[in-house]
Amino acid sequence: MFDFSSWRVRTRLTVGFGVVCVLLVASVVMGLMAMGRMGADLKAVVADHFPRIVAATNLSTQIDVIAIALRNMMLNADAADRERQTQVIAQSHQEVVRLFDTLDKTLPEPKDRALLQQVKEQRALYLAGQEELLGFIRSDQTDQSREYLASKLRPVLASYKASIGALVESEKNAIVTAGTDARDTAVNARNTLIGLGVTALLLAAALPCCWQRPWAGSPRAAWCVSWAASPALRPMWPVPWPEATSPSPLPSKTATPPA
Repeated sequence: MFDFSSWRVRTRLTVGFGVVCVLLVASVVMGLMAMGRMGADLKAVVADHFPRIVAATNLSTQIDVIAIALRNMMLNADAADRERQTQVIAQSHQEVVRLFDTLDKTLPEPKDRALLQQVKEQRALYLAGQEELLGFIRSDQTDQSREYLASKLRPVLASYKASIGALVESEKNAIVTAGTDARDTAVNARNTLIGLGVTALLLAAALPCCWQRPWAGSPRAAWCVSWAASPALRPMWPVPWPEATSPSPLPSKTATPPA
């Protein structure tokens, strides 16, 4: 055990202020580390997961545009209108290719890449069915085109969009996980900083005691021991302190020097 009573006042103050400074530095370091982790989680949400959700959602929108154009071609036999719908389908295909390229570059995780591969496989099936439906439409086989759309192409389209939905759901779960991690980091950092701050304040409040001489062995300490041990003295409250007989560690300015 350290005998702190034998330390000089300067040593006590140096150690006390040193510990307070260490606690303050630890608070700053802990705060910076927590901010770094929360920043990484927010960056993952803003720069990674959210753009992927936007790309996948736009992909689903373009698929709907193509499906509407095919329906319009079935309903309207006008050659000019069908040419316009064909151009719409071509433009949507170009946008779909661009979105697939974006997703392919921004999905490094094996799980997400597996989901993207399923989307590509469903797209290949849908493209084959779409070309077959366009053949029925261009040859004015209305009944065959309707039958093919209802019985074959719509189930493929549903699977296509479901695979895109699975990819979007995966990114949503990743956002939830990142948000939860950021929240937990903030809570842990707050509790740690509060603990370090309270410890530093208590230690700073105790520093003035370093100017006083040890309390153990003084008349007041002996009186407290006897007061706690004697039932007859306990009703005496507040405690009648005896006059201290030990000299003050700091002589007063009016003290007379010894002869």
